[in-house]
Amino acid sequence: MGINLKGTLDLAGTLVLREKVLVGGLEALVVLIAPGTPMHGTAAAPVLIPPPPSPPQDPGLGVWIIESVNRSVRAGSRALITTGRCVQGNIPTWPGNVLPSKGNRGVRAAGAAVCVVGDGGVITAGGPVTFTTSGQG
Repeated sequence: MGINLKGTLDLAGTLVLREKVLVGGLEALVVLIAPGTPMHGTAAAPVLIPPPPSPPQDPGLGVWIIESVNRSVRAGSRALITTGRCVQGNIPTWPGNVLPSKGNRGVRAAGAAVCVVGDGGVITAGGPVTFTTSGQG
């Protein structure tokens, strides 16, 4: 099952939680290595503006969160996501940003809300993405 964090809580300093981390019953997102399995979600195909005469160089739909602003609070060996950087594509090619959590308002890591499954991001060349997998395994 794991540890379920609830209420108002601000995790600070270096902290490694050895079990699966849930926040209000939702799995917390963790940093992953891209490309790989699992991925955090999928986004619409990249759209370059103005459109070139050929399709995007990397049409992959997979999205991974590769960096978190938080680096000190971890679920096992992987940092919990507060906000950060994500990427899309088979290589992956297209950068994006993780938005502040909408699904969690109370549990924070170093002052920023921990992102959970169902939160989102924006891919620069494609648009919005909803993170459907935590990456915790």
